[in-house]
Amino acid sequence: MAVSTTKEVYFQVALQHYNRQTRFAQDLLGQLAAIFASLDDSTLLARLQEYRPTGRQGYPLKALWRAYVGSFVLNLPHTNALIRRLEDDDGFRHLCGFGTLPHRTTFNRFILRLSRHPDLVELCLAQLTGQIKALLPDLGEETAVDATTVRSHCAPSRKPISDPQASWTAKNSTQAKRGGKEWRHGYKVHMIADVNYGLPLAHVVTTASRNDSPELPTVFAKTESLYPWFHPSAVIADRGYDSAANHEFLRGKDAVPVIHIRRNPRGALFEGIYTEKGVPTCLGQIPMEFVRSDPERGHLYRCSPEGCRLAGSMRGGIRHCDTEVWEDPTRNVRLFGTIRRDGPEWKALYAKRQAIERVFKSMKESRRLERHCVRGLRQITLHAMMSALAFQATALVKLRTGQAEMMRWMVRKVA
Repeated sequence: MAVSTTKEVYFQVALQHYNRQTRFAQDLLGQLAAIFASLDDSTLLARLQEYRPTGRQGYPLKALWRAYVGSFVLNLPHTNALIRRLEDDDGFRHLCGFGTLPHRTTFNRFILRLSRHPDLVELCLAQLTGQIKALLPDLGEETAVDATTVRSHCAPSRKPISDPQASWTAKNSTQAKRGGKEWRHGYKVHMIADVNYGLPLAHVVTTASRNDSPELPTVFAKTESLYPWFHPSAVIADRGYDSAANHEFLRGKDAVPVIHIRRNPRGALFEGIYTEKGVPTCLGQIPMEFVRSDPERGHLYRCSPEGCRLAGSMRGGIRHCDTEVWEDPTRNVRLFGTIRRDGPEWKALYAKRQAIERVFKSMKESRRLERHCVRGLRQITLHAMMSALAFQATALVKLRTGQAEMMRWMVRKVA
């Protein structure tokens, strides 16, 4: 009797697990169907059809395209994994539009052909972002710029190197064994993203050794060309983008630059007077206290009421210099900032920069940005674009179904 009861318990548990898995698979297929329906891919497929050789009909381009998009949504690492998923999942296979499945070389030829038309893939991505903009009118109001490395599928130590376009870059890391630097080989994705919703807007792919700072105007201009509505009030970036040129560029675009300034060597003061936060120092090189701001005169600073020690003028004494100065932010935008650097508004804006890091993390963990077997700048550019497209399409579907908190994930994250 006890054995029979135990078997029944095991059966009930297995049945519940099967039902959960079935519901999950059905929900996933429903979300994939919604993603495919949201893609305006008619122009892309028409262009690919023009270059299709005559003769045998072959596999439907729409089926190949949907399967390729699905591989990024499902975070499948390579073509073989995609084919295995199509073999095992009848619902996914029929949703894509396959009867018999193609060989992996068919997929590889399709991906190679697709890489020759990045402008059309980017058009699909821009149309998705436009649909999100209709649901989120303030999308793109506050943005951040950053870059992340994407590895190349090659062994850089083996000669001759199989991906000569890839290069090395060093990144500060607390886990690095030598000199606090972590070396990576591959490419960089320079991106501008909305910080309030955590959504990518546009990106540019370069080789990994390319410096971050010169790419800010490039990715900003690309975003402007894709979206006529793009006029951000603020652009946030870390020290890697600190330069007078970037500050002046953003100021010319009527966007507030919220960029951390690089420290001077050995902690030297800027212009011999100012701290890295743009705060003037008094005669004793003590940072002055902020008093108030005036739209006409700028920011007023006053010497600390505790005074300062003036070496050489009063030995062992304290002199209250009672100095007051007005600082005009427009005199040096990089140093002072359009918004006062040491003020709460600047700090609150800069804290939002983490949003773009979460975008990169989500794309790498759930949209296969780091999971690939491709080489070369053109192929990596397509790969990054497809990762962003899957990310954006997922966000759109989640928004339409009232799940805005799940915009970055297809399935709920658990601890």
